[in-house]
Amino acid sequence: MWRSQMELNDVLVMTPMVLLDALRHGFLKLSSFKLLIFDECHRAQKKHPYAKIMREYYHSSMMMSAKPRIFGMTASPVTCKGLTSTEDSAKQIQQLELLLDAKVFTLENSEELEHYVPRPKEGKIFFLPPSHSFQHTLGQLKSILDKYERNYAAAVVNCDGYKDMEETYKKLWKKIRKQNASLLHSLEELGLLCAYVLASGLLKLMKEDVEWEQMNDERLKCSKKSFLQEAVEVLGASLHVTDLQIDSIQDCAQAVSRGFLTPKVFQLVNCLCNYRSTGNLRCIVFVERVSTAMVLSRILSKIGCLSFVKCNFLSGTTNHSDVMARKLQRNTLSEFHSGNLNVLVATDVAEEGLDVQQCSCVIRFDPPKTVRSLIQSRGRARMPNSDYIVFLEKDNEQQCGQFLALKQSEESMKDQALRRTYYSILPGSVQTESMEIFQVESTGASVSIDSSISLITRFCSNLPGDKFYKPHPEFVHDIVDGDDTSCICKLILPRNGPFHELIGPPRRSRTLAKQSVCLEACKLLHSMGQLTDHLIPVIDVEKPEEEEVMNISGKNIAGAGTNKRKELHGSVKTDALCGTWINSKEDIVLHSYILCFKFCQKEDDVYVDLVLLLGAPVDDDVANTEFPIHLSHGRKAIAKFFDAGEYLLTADQLEDAKAYHQLIFNGMSGKPSAMKSIKPSAANKIWDSSQVYLVLPLISGKPTEEMEEVPIDWKAVRNAAQSARLSSQLMSSQHSTDVHTYNAGLRMAYGSKIPSELVDMAVLTIHTGRLYSVVEVLDEVNACCPMEGTENHTYTSYFHYFAEKYNRVLTYPQQPLLRVKQSHRIHNLLRVDEATEKISKKKNNGFKGRTSILVELPPELCIYTGISAAVVRTLYLFPSVFHRFNALILAAQLRSSIAREIPQCSSVHGTLIMQALTTLRCLEGFSFEALELLGDSFLKYAVSRYLYLVYDRKHEGQLSNRRARLICNKTLHQLAVARLIPAYIRDEPFQPEYWKAPGMLSVKSAACKCNLENSTILGDSDDSGDQESGFVVRIGKTCSKGHRWMCSKTISDAVEALIGAFVSCGDSGPALGFMKWIGMEIDFDLALYEAARNRKVHPKLLNSINIVGIESQLDYVFLNKALLVEALTHASKEDPHDSYESVGGGCYQRLEFLGDAVLDFLITRHLFLTHPGLSPGVLSDLRSAAVNNECFARSAVKHKLQRYLRHGSGELLSQITSFVEAVEASDREDQEQSFGWEGAQGPKVLGDLVESIAGAILVDSGFDLDRVWTVMLRILSPLVTPSTLPIHPIRELHELCQSKGLSFIWKKTSCTAGQESIATIEIGVGNEVISESAKAPVKKTARKNAAQRIIIALGQRGIHHPRNERAAYDSNSMPLETCLVSEKQRFDGDTAAMNLSPVKKSPLANRECNSLDSRQAQVMSIAALEESNQLRSSDTDVIMRLVDDLEDQRSYFKADELPLESASQFADDLETSTDLKMSATLESRSEDETTSACCNDSFYIGKPLIENLTSTSYPEKLIKNLGDNILLRAKRKGECSDGIAEILVQRMVKGCGRATLNEFCIKRRWNGPKYTLIAQQDCRIREFIFKAEVCGPYGVFKGTSDPLPRKDHAKDDAAIKVLLAIKQSVNP
Repeated sequence: MWRSQMELNDVLVMTPMVLLDALRHGFLKLSSFKLLIFDECHRAQKKHPYAKIMREYYHSSMMMSAKPRIFGMTASPVTCKGLTSTEDSAKQIQQLELLLDAKVFTLENSEELEHYVPRPKEGKIFFLPPSHSFQHTLGQLKSILDKYERNYAAAVVNCDGYKDMEETYKKLWKKIRKQNASLLHSLEELGLLCAYVLASGLLKLMKEDVEWEQMNDERLKCSKKSFLQEAVEVLGASLHVTDLQIDSIQDCAQAVSRGFLTPKVFQLVNCLCNYRSTGNLRCIVFVERVSTAMVLSRILSKIGCLSFVKCNFLSGTTNHSDVMARKLQRNTLSEFHSGNLNVLVATDVAEEGLDVQQCSCVIRFDPPKTVRSLIQSRGRARMPNSDYIVFLEKDNEQQCGQFLALKQSEESMKDQALRRTYYSILPGSVQTESMEIFQVESTGASVSIDSSISLITRFCSNLPGDKFYKPHPEFVHDIVDGDDTSCICKLILPRNGPFHELIGPPRRSRTLAKQSVCLEACKLLHSMGQLTDHLIPVIDVEKPEEEEVMNISGKNIAGAGTNKRKELHGSVKTDALCGTWINSKEDIVLHSYILCFKFCQKEDDVYVDLVLLLGAPVDDDVANTEFPIHLSHGRKAIAKFFDAGEYLLTADQLEDAKAYHQLIFNGMSGKPSAMKSIKPSAANKIWDSSQVYLVLPLISGKPTEEMEEVPIDWKAVRNAAQSARLSSQLMSSQHSTDVHTYNAGLRMAYGSKIPSELVDMAVLTIHTGRLYSVVEVLDEVNACCPMEGTENHTYTSYFHYFAEKYNRVLTYPQQPLLRVKQSHRIHNLLRVDEATEKISKKKNNGFKGRTSILVELPPELCIYTGISAAVVRTLYLFPSVFHRFNALILAAQLRSSIAREIPQCSSVHGTLIMQALTTLRCLEGFSFEALELLGDSFLKYAVSRYLYLVYDRKHEGQLSNRRARLICNKTLHQLAVARLIPAYIRDEPFQPEYWKAPGMLSVKSAACKCNLENSTILGDSDDSGDQESGFVVRIGKTCSKGHRWMCSKTISDAVEALIGAFVSCGDSGPALGFMKWIGMEIDFDLALYEAARNRKVHPKLLNSINIVGIESQLDYVFLNKALLVEALTHASKEDPHDSYESVGGGCYQRLEFLGDAVLDFLITRHLFLTHPGLSPGVLSDLRSAAVNNECFARSAVKHKLQRYLRHGSGELLSQITSFVEAVEASDREDQEQSFGWEGAQGPKVLGDLVESIAGAILVDSGFDLDRVWTVMLRILSPLVTPSTLPIHPIRELHELCQSKGLSFIWKKTSCTAGQESIATIEIGVGNEVISESAKAPVKKTARKNAAQRIIIALGQRGIHHPRNERAAYDSNSMPLETCLVSEKQRFDGDTAAMNLSPVKKSPLANRECNSLDSRQAQVMSIAALEESNQLRSSDTDVIMRLVDDLEDQRSYFKADELPLESASQFADDLETSTDLKMSATLESRSEDETTSACCNDSFYIGKPLIENLTSTSYPEKLIKNLGDNILLRAKRKGECSDGIAEILVQRMVKGCGRATLNEFCIKRRWNGPKYTLIAQQDCRIREFIFKAEVCGPYGVFKGTSDPLPRKDHAKDDAAIKVLLAIKQSVNP
């Protein structure tokens, strides 16, 4: 960074400490600068950074090159107090000149300077000393102080040896003494009233101090508060009147006479009154103490005669509560500059740097102590004719003499600077001490004996710590034996440091001994690699990846492994499909795989089995696989492959099969010119060697699984081949080329066939090149008959139609026509929702059942192919099946490439590999997200284990940073790209329009326009690119050469998912092998296992710990007790260290680092295996709820592990005690188990304790994961389940509002005077706006509490989260149920599971009311749809029948008779929030975010599904609700006309109203609707009103929406109103 800044800039502005650090660490060289400008250069003395820069570098013997010039600026080069001689001035000036290697210059004639900076008029105001002694009040205050001193001494004795408590009490006592001194000073110097105001102000500030109020120890909280309260009472009693009014000068004089104010304060008030008539007053009052500034600002603001004064105070910034914070300081200065304040009471912090041109008066309430202070404070008065007034006590000769001496020193300093009267009285060179320096040659970084202590302190501060322990070095001094003048120092580092202690060399003083041992420690740390070559602690440079991908503004940048980065990658070819055997002229042996279909419902149509012939074998798990496909109209089938062995294919059979392929697939493509383009000479060109296979029909009726030889239907293949060879000639001719002798039957384009041979067979038309399936022969219809369905009578007959449109004059028009079924486009049968979308559209348009488009054709235009319609029908299923089969082959191909180097990786099933490579964008009902979750946790564990074993000397912070780098997305992305993983990733859905079979002409092709030189684009959306060039990147689109764009993060996620796939087989070996194959550093010497177990501990510690007790609690006996001691020891605990062999207990941080990772993995694995059907989102929520500090802390308390924690912090003990009491209280109240955010917040130490114990067991057991889980499962039970999963209030509010169509806004977060955050949320419900607020020290906590309150308020109004809907029902309502349904059961129809997605097929359509239980099931389904507003038109018939049955059997449906058995059975498997997807930051989530594709209809291959059944009310309430539904009532009474009410049955989800109205208009060829915004109500929640208009043949129909908070909802509402208006006009 420094190098780039030096190259980019000519001038660098920085503080001197920054420059000194950059020089010490070797980032900058002093010789690189030509000029150094020192502002306020008089500070260059003693230990100031200016002096260190000059002594250590400028005047160093190593500074042999050109030195920079020095230009210093100061108001006074003399800083000492009370100078009395010119010689003293000369000494200080010459010392400064020698140090800075410069000369002091000043102006001899100041007239020109005063023209720009006017010199103020100086004056003095003398005041009388105080006349009241307040002996009684002082005595009372002293008595209070003595009492608290005794309390302090007793508290220190009772600290039980906790050093942190001792330090806290010391700080408290120091604060009390400081406050007492301030009160005494105010009482004596300012008066009784000022002392009372000060005490009251300090008490108020303490109450507003959030940090103080959060302190757990009530003794500490009360001590300071009680002292101030008692002081206020004493001062108030002496004052007699607490609300004293001072309105005039006379009142001030009376207050002085009573001792309430001192004469000094009176003179200040009188002085300010003289400026009453001054316009634009700016006055600075300089005081010596902060307490004086605070009191005067408050007193001056309360005096009536100073009503024109707007006053505040300014002081330095510290961490104490009695001074201003930095933000308040900036605000005060800004107000003074702007004129909102005209009097500023300030300490010496305002003497430098404060430039207010309008300042007309400076008052020195306390006289200056130095010449510098005098000159600089006087320089604040910048206005012409301004005043500089100094307050002096009358008859105080000492004070007046000091001020006179300062004035004389100012003159002597100026005289010396101009005339050098006493020049050369000092030596002419700088006296620099010879310091010991350690320098790194490679960088030039150095540390001197003077800076060594600060470097060691910085190193320790970077060691891991917590609020109960701040790592810091300790020093122990001792006298050298036999030499009382020499001293040695022992340095003791924190227990998590790389070494424990170091003894330095003897020195002549304690300070030098301390510096020497620190310098030796710096050398040792650098040699150990703990300090870099720039002498920076290693933890400072190894920042985790999460910090690297953040820019200065805190926003994510588009680095590798992020979603914003889009990358161009290729696709891998399938090796098993490559080959040139398709062009062979000899017999060949191929590998055959039978494909058969098992339908999950009864089929009217016939399907055949197929055989897939490949040139290379595929793996057994791929060859014998099965998976579901989704057919039209909600039908489903299972596609099953099995290996049929080798098959000998003769040369003639190969040629016939190729011709068959060309005919069948080009005929199915639907392109008229496809068959015309096939010529024998060019036939081989359409066979791509990168994708070669044959798919042939089998003889129907053969038991394919038990056959000895593959029964290929060669008769059909040869017939098709013959037809294919004739097709090109027949299509090019305009007349039939029938050369056969006519026999009985119909004349075809080639030959003749009897009608019975044509039915259910495929024919190829010569005028279109399209395949058709013959349905029947129309004996009574010929080509001379008029065409059916022609409205405009363009064609008089079929003869006329073919002659005009296709230029085909029929030779045999009297022949009966063939009614044929048209071929259709190939569909994606892998998408769960595509078939249901199509059937939903058809039902909305009035279609019922399965319909096909039939046409009539003359036989003489058709070629008989000899292929049955069943073959064509089956081949329409093949593209989707083969797409999945090819994906499995590629997954196995990747597995094989890995197994060649890592043989143990071959045991993982190819289906899991494919799932790990499949993204949500494929829309196949499964994705890598769940495996990614599992892989992420194992990756974390494996890397943590490696780091723990290999880097045994690194502390937890360094290990965490290294782990973050090794497992970050950037690293995973780089490793994946190096191994070509992106080429295997499936990131787009199957696109049938681009599918191409061997021998098939391309129907549609995406031409490659990829710029391979620019393979990276940055953008937020899936469609991004260069707008200027018009280039757009589209994710999920593959070009003709296999290039496709994908998000960079997708690649990283796929690596984690692959790890999850390899580890899901039950053994970690394959996962570790894959990680090694991809290039991760996880290999280590197995001897490190034993080294990790062989820990040592001091013998005294083993005797002081109840080892047997904690082992009985854990139900585990440690082989090495030292590991247990280490796991129980907090960093604040001090242990004896007699020798290296007998070490202390260490601290648990390294074991906690390891235990955190192993528990994360074990719990994730447990959830993954226990709940295999859960969506990835819910699985992630379960892991977050189970793997968190709160759960671990409660588990520790439950098993009383906190009793065995070894620590040295009294504050920690206090917090643990409070948490234990809160947990025990909740147990007594029988509260539910808390998971996550709920309940009392436990100390992080308790959660760390559980993790460190898990780490210790892992190491002690030889890294036996099963043994660790056996122990920890008992400790952590009960684990969270879907039914007990808590929802964070902010997330619950998001989901509730999204499900109910509500919207809410967060008001800007404000802060209280004590810096507490106040969060306010508003939500609109109808015409009501609900607002709730909450405050907390942390903004996130405040928002959480506000969200919780608004949820309670909504619940009181009957609005509940979908998961808690049953709370809104009456006491007789049904409990919520869930059904675990396996994928096979689902397809077999064993379970009728209901899906609540509005685009899915109605769950009621396939149900029958054949029993009371089935009716109850339907009742629950209807109620769920009614409550979730998802009733649709396809449900109405079923609902009507059911309501009639229920009305007849009303007595059967009593609340106490509803079945409840399944509720408890599946309670633990409830999946929550499956219809919503939340963003990473819940508070910033957009309202328009779409639902996750993995949430609905998601399933995992070979694993069961979960589907939800929503809770219902009992049937009595249901019947009433259905009766009140106007749309259902309209249909029941027959009032529904023109299909409108049937359309309106669909409840309005987003876009539904507009889509329905558009569809209605298009169907009737009306003009489209128009939407107009007619009102926008800017209330607390903005609302919109839209008007919709439709112009039809019967007039204009209008509808106006209700006021709604979103535009799209308002438009939908207006569209619904228009549809209702049309319905009412048709049926008034």
